[in-house]
Parts: sequence; structure tokens; C-alpha cells
Amino acid sequence: MKKYGYTTDGINYEIGSEKQIADLVLRGMLNLDSTIQDTQTLLWCKVRDLPSIKHEIEKPAINLSFHEPSMDNFLVTGQLTLYYSIPIAVFVIGMLVGGEYFLLYWLFRNALAINASQKKKKKGLTLLLNSIMFWRTFEHIERDARMNEIERASFSATSVSRKIWIFIAAPLVLGYLGLNTLPYHLDLIVDTLFYCWLVYSILPVQKYINSVNQKIGNPYSSRGFGYYFIVAVMLMLILLSLSGINRSSIFKAKALPEVQHIQDEELNLYP
Repeated sequence: MKKYGYTTDGINYEIGSEKQIADLVLRGMLNLDSTIQDTQTLLWCKVRDLPSIKHEIEKPAINLSFHEPSMDNFLVTGQLTLYYSIPIAVFVIGMLVGGEYFLLYWLFRNALAINASQKKKKKGLTLLLNSIMFWRTFEHIERDARMNEIERASFSATSVSRKIWIFIAAPLVLGYLGLNTLPYHLDLIVDTLFYCWLVYSILPVQKYINSVNQKIGNPYSSRGFGYYFIVAVMLMLILLSLSGINRSSIFKAKALPEVQHIQDEELNLYP
């Protein structure tokens, strides 16, 4: 099998097989226009000019050594979509409807993208823990060298993380003060305000991800099954609650006539 010389940082020269070159392209460390050197002929050429490597790149994602959610975008653009890039309207709907559940899904999708770009892949519980440690995700996006070459990050990872901590701590403080026993409709308004804060906190990060991907010609990432599932379930719960269709109200409605009947009998027994 042929070996090719390449450099990912412009300094260190390394040698890899056709499969290794293809994997580097899929991870965004190289692209189809990157030049590599045939170690036998010492000739330089672009990755896109080598059918054998393009064949490795165009294999179905299930055969790859990692699974990046935006892999379906690769065949369109020639490189991976950086992080979880979705339209702002879709992002806002997800956050307002899904709240903390969509936040976890959003972090997980970005953690998958980070994992795909690293040489040592994390799996299972480690990957899940990386998703929960949101401050690391924001730091990674802010300091990503590939993205900063195209556009400097316009947000502070520390500032965004502080806002998320406020989002987490505020309900706990309200519960401690005994202010968490509000009527449902008022409680829904308070939750909506919290979710608006969540949108305000993370919106700069999403705008930055989208802006970089648009500048390099990448399409949006696929929303994924998780997005539709979270939004559908949360919308259903909200509609059921607003319409008053829940078990407690049904049981209460059934119990009232029985209680009234017992009270009437007691009045008849003791005039």
C-alpha cells in the first residue's frame, strides 16, 4: 500500500497510509484540497486527485472508525461540518420547548464533534461525562484553532459558563426560599423566562458555529432524532397541561360528586 507524506500544522511532516489520510480528511484535519506527497515518486498532489483515497472517504459512515452526526454533510462539501450547526430559529425553538433536555442534547452533539476531531476517541461513560461538563465544551469551541483561522470567537467561554450556572442555581434558590409552589400557569411563565435566559446565554456560541460553517461553505448539521423527540414530547406535555388533561384533575373531578353525595347523606341522618 502506498504511503503519503502530509502536514497538519505546516511544520511537522508525517507519513500515513491511504486510510489514515482519508481518516484525517474526515476528521477535518485535512481537506480535499490539501497537498500530500507520494513517498515513492516524491510528487505532490491534492487529495481530491487520488481516486483510491476518495474511495476511502466516500465509504458509508457506518464503516468508519468513528461516527460523527454531521457525516452526511461530508459528501456535499468535502469536509465535516464543525460542531452542531443548526438554524437559529431551530435552536431557539429547541431551547424554549426542550429547556434543559435540549441543552443536554446540544452539548452531547457538540461533544461528539469534539471527540471526532481528536486522535484518542472517548467512548461510553467518558463521552457522556464530557457532555455534562459544559464549560469544557464552550472552551473547546472558543479555542478551536480551525475555527479561529476563519473567524475569531466573539464570545467568552467563561461568561457563557457562568450564565449556565445561574440557570442551574436559580431554581434551587427559589425552592430554598419556598417560591417553587406557584400555580401551574404562573410556573409555566417562570419556566419560560428561565429558558429565555438559556437562549440568551448560548445564542452567541450557536451564531459563531453557524458563521464559521457558512464561511467555509458547509451546510447545516442534521437535526437528529433526539431533537425531534425532545421537542415533540415536551410540546405534548405542555399542551396536555394547558388543556387541563391530566390524571390529577380527572380524579379530582370524579371524586367531587362522591364527596358531595356522602355529605348529603350525613345531613339526612343528622337533621
